[in-house]
Amino acid sequence: MTANPQSVASIISLPQSVLYEKFSIPRIRGSNDLSNLQSNLLEKIQQSHNQLFKRIQSHLYQVNIKNTKKKKRSNQSNVRRKQPVKLIKCLKKTASQINQMLSAS
Repeated sequence: MTANPQSVASIISLPQSVLYEKFSIPRIRGSNDLSNLQSNLLEKIQQSHNQLFKRIQSHLYQVNIKNTKKKKRSNQSNVRRKQPVKLIKCLKKTASQINQMLSAS
């Protein structure tokens, strides 16, 4: 998988000050900088995804602790506990896709 060239082009068309301010990306000087820009953006996406994943995982851990302290009253509570597992699986899948994108470029 590679990044969409149109999305990269739209990001590159932003003013240099915006690129530096929002993404901490230095000024583009040549064609080699384009590939560096793409890899930098993918790395930043992966970092933000990892941060989000850690936040969600810690939140779910706290929720699970609260749920286990409560008594099981109905089958519905068990269904609610299974939903975060689906979310974690989805996040792991997107993380592996991002890793594939980084290794491909």
